[in-house]
Amino acid sequence: MWAERGRLVTRTVGEILITLGAALFLFCVYQLFYTNVVADDSMRAEVSDLHKQWALQSPAPRPASPAVPGPFDSDDSQGHPGAAFAILHIPRLGDKSIPVVEGTNLDLLSRGVGHYKDSVRPGRIGNFAVAGHRKTHGEPFRYLDKGSFAVIGRGAAVGSIFSKLEVSGLIAWIMWATIHLLYLVGFRSRIAVMFTWLYSYVTWRRVARLITFTPWLRRRELEARPPGHRAGPVPAGSAPPVPLHAARER
Repeated sequence: MWAERGRLVTRTVGEILITLGAALFLFCVYQLFYTNVVADDSMRAEVSDLHKQWALQSPAPRPASPAVPGPFDSDDSQGHPGAAFAILHIPRLGDKSIPVVEGTNLDLLSRGVGHYKDSVRPGRIGNFAVAGHRKTHGEPFRYLDKGSFAVIGRGAAVGSIFSKLEVSGLIAWIMWATIHLLYLVGFRSRIAVMFTWLYSYVTWRRVARLITFTPWLRRRELEARPPGHRAGPVPAGSAPPVPLHAARER
């Protein structure tokens, strides 16, 4: 009898946990994917309505003298809360047109990006600030950091992949070279750069040089000095002369 009750309790608790897990999974799917579908449809409708509205409007005459903006260009005359007034396009974040609405509450951010009421409007003097989601609700500010690499020597580099995995040494140098070649435009450019790198690597030829000081520059400096200067000739390759005022301060 007690064994039967124990099995019943265990089965009931297990079913409840499975149900809660399934509900949580569906909620995550809704937040991460379905909200993007709904928000994308809403954004496309907002952008389409803006284009139609702008097409019907006649160009307003430019005023003779522009009005002087205040410290915060956020009067009610600048826009009604919830109204879309601009379209934001950032190629780095994807080929996507995002409507800009007036306000930053959560309901408005599901329709696009929201303009902070205490920042200026586009085209005015000051800072134009907007808010938006990086995840869910259309993801207007979603950005995937693919990583970065830097060469620090012959056959050595450092880098990070997706800002999480860090690599260094020869492996990082090979990855940097491969990624650089893949991002070049055109097959001929890739072949030309690859053979140039290979020739420079085998022959130890410098591909970049930093000139800090040369005897030729020293001679030009001496020739530009006034005639009454008593400094004698300076041998090529030696250190520059110390000025007299600097010598007295030592």
